[in-house]
Amino acid sequence: MNTEDDFQVKIAKRMEMEKLARKLLGVSATAEVAELRKAFWLLAMKYHPDKNPKDEETLHRFTNLVNAYDFLLRGSDSRIRLSAEEENLIGKYKDNEWGFFCNWRENFMDDYFPGASVKGEARREEETNCKADNPFEHFAERYDYWFEVPKNRLLFEAEVAVLKHLMGKDREAWLEVGVGTGRFAEALGIQTGIDPSKSMLHLAQARGIQTHCASGEALPYAEMSFSGILMVVTLCFLSAPKQVFAECNRVLKPKGALIVGFVPAGTSWQEFYSRKADSGHPFYRHAKFYTCDQVMQLADAAGFVAENAASTLFNAPGESTTQLWKPELVASAGFVGMKFVKNSTV
Repeated sequence: MNTEDDFQVKIAKRMEMEKLARKLLGVSATAEVAELRKAFWLLAMKYHPDKNPKDEETLHRFTNLVNAYDFLLRGSDSRIRLSAEEENLIGKYKDNEWGFFCNWRENFMDDYFPGASVKGEARREEETNCKADNPFEHFAERYDYWFEVPKNRLLFEAEVAVLKHLMGKDREAWLEVGVGTGRFAEALGIQTGIDPSKSMLHLAQARGIQTHCASGEALPYAEMSFSGILMVVTLCFLSAPKQVFAECNRVLKPKGALIVGFVPAGTSWQEFYSRKADSGHPFYRHAKFYTCDQVMQLADAAGFVAENAASTLFNAPGESTTQLWKPELVASAGFVGMKFVKNSTV
């Protein structure tokens, strides 16, 4: 096969894959980005695993929707590297709309989550060339999909348990700063959130969260608007943490609660994420980790008093754990939640 023939085959395969992806999303061949987004999120909310627990067929369909959407928005010829196995799959599943994307899921997971192989290097180089000011804007869907991986979901549930303990039963008038895609807000019953990433907020809105596109350094709310504020794995990405803590104090009511969930510096989990940062991970290469003492100092300087703490992830990454969480501060834990109360005398 000469170069021209090879080029024509590649183009034909791409057209076939694009046609399949559009069929999965139920959009026309001329649909623009706005229509693709609308179609994807309507279907994603219908087939989301959170709404259909333990339904393997729904998870299967949701996975394919994610991959189809990802392909249409970010696909390029450089990403179509078909192995012999994939060639066979396309032929085998030519009339089966699930076929190719089922196989693609494995490559997708390998490239973007723990255990990624050399296959992901080209794509990571592409990610590095994106704007560095807010990586979450460019990879919102991939970030959100992390929570669907079974072993990651166990980590998420352990962290939610810590935060639920600290929040207590009264969860009216709470705000999440750095709400992201709304995973924690939804699980904890928080109805309002802010984030500087519009792509993240699209997913949060689909989960029923009332959102504002804003930064923690300038919260778009009046003084004493909230009874509680949550920040989960947000601190490590803040450029001006002192200002964010001060803003949280400003919008909290007297005796209002601030809960900070974070990965403490000096732990095996911090080292795990730092290694990712060193290898160019699109998220963690921007992270700065803090010790428990440093977090308490930030809170104290902003007019907060420490009240309670809880911890989880007591074993190193990849190791199994026998205890879900502890209602106490464990500085060596992989995830710590600390509750502070606004000091009304300040």
